[in-house]
Amino acid sequence: NKPLCLLEYAHAMGNSPGNLQNLWDYVIDHPEFMGGYVWEFRSHGFEKINDDGTVDYLYGGDFHDTNHWTNFTLDGYCRSDGTPKPTFLELKYVFAPIRLDYENGKLRIHNIQSFLSTEGMLLETEVFCDGKIVSRKVEPMPKVEPMQKLTVNLNPEYSGYDCFLNLRIIKNDDIIAFKQFNLPSTCKKSPLKTSKIKANITQNADKISVIGDNFEVSFANGLLNLYRKNGKTYIDSPMKIMTYRAETDNDGIAGVFPRWIHEWEEARLHKMQFYSFENSVAQEQNCITVTSSGRMTYDYAYSGFYVDLVYSIYNDGLITTDMTVKPYGKMPCTKRDNLARGVVDDYTPRLPRFGVCFKLSKEFDTVKWFGRGVDQNYDDTVGAAPVGIYELPLSQMNFEFDVPQETGNRGDTRYAQVADKSSSFTVYGNDCFAFSYHPWKLDDLRTARHKSELKQDKANYLYIDYKMRALG
Repeated sequence: NKPLCLLEYAHAMGNSPGNLQNLWDYVIDHPEFMGGYVWEFRSHGFEKINDDGTVDYLYGGDFHDTNHWTNFTLDGYCRSDGTPKPTFLELKYVFAPIRLDYENGKLRIHNIQSFLSTEGMLLETEVFCDGKIVSRKVEPMPKVEPMQKLTVNLNPEYSGYDCFLNLRIIKNDDIIAFKQFNLPSTCKKSPLKTSKIKANITQNADKISVIGDNFEVSFANGLLNLYRKNGKTYIDSPMKIMTYRAETDNDGIAGVFPRWIHEWEEARLHKMQFYSFENSVAQEQNCITVTSSGRMTYDYAYSGFYVDLVYSIYNDGLITTDMTVKPYGKMPCTKRDNLARGVVDDYTPRLPRFGVCFKLSKEFDTVKWFGRGVDQNYDDTVGAAPVGIYELPLSQMNFEFDVPQETGNRGDTRYAQVADKSSSFTVYGNDCFAFSYHPWKLDDLRTARHKSELKQDKANYLYIDYKMRALG
């Protein structure tokens, strides 16, 4: 019979937190919760201006101190300089005073304010289909009294495959609530159109080369290592299969709170490489198929992944890639107990990521994508990142935290394109994928402990992930 108040929840160290929406849904659905205080508004680093004019924020261990919790003081929704982190906007929409839900033509409005109605607010309704805004209108918000709910009919007209309903509530020119909902498809996805391919094929041991009328691709050790089209080289170093990311503070802090990083490193995820043991090439009518089977593993490791790769190369230089992966040996996992059934479910792997990385020229400094944005997002931070088409320079793609770590992911991506002034390199997903684009090497992002220590590399790195771990 007493109210409950959450204290120091949603701790915001580094690139975090995630799962705010699910937590707040629980609070709203259980009236005994009166709310709470997230931890916390701003990080507490000590400003240091370096000789070159760059600024770092110091924390435990930077003062010749030995008894400390490293960067535990850097736990705010704003960096130490007051810059809001990406999850601050997520928090705004999670805390929205008006909650929206939509299904089957019914819009449910829940006014969780204690004293104010929705009178004077505006409702913006926008339909986004297959990369275009097809309709938008703004009208007065239906009146809902404090702590009350209302259901109204809302049946937007649209036609397309990938469609969304965007709803914004506006008060005094400020968006105070936002929600995006998937709309059912009204058509099927168009099949890939192909034509007969003519190309020269050469194979020498594990090296395979395919040269067409206007393109050249080659593979070594089962991995794409050259892509050239119309005389321009886009890839000239091997594609890498990725199983690791730069650790977030929630992943763990070495020497203090190892959490997941202890198990990830014990499994050698940060050192795994792909080794092929069988490669072949076949000429088919409409494509050339390059197949590779091998393992992702590390020397003396008793765990890894069996990997089968199938590349299909078409007449215009398009390459489709299918990858089948099966883990073996001891993997980082969570054992889930189900006492009600009297059984223990087997181990489910918990990985930082699984995907590939392409090393690209610095000339590719503009990014365009169809997916969640415009800011970074992860599977548990999507409230402020609707699906849309976005374009940014690389310099604005990655948020730089006081302690460098994983950053800049965009999820639910349909395509990602990087471009220079005259050409572009595009990755399409048969299913949605996650991607990020970094000007730093992964190892440098992992080891730098202050922003000034993170130096840009001579190349850029495009990560295409089947899955990227959420923030937690």
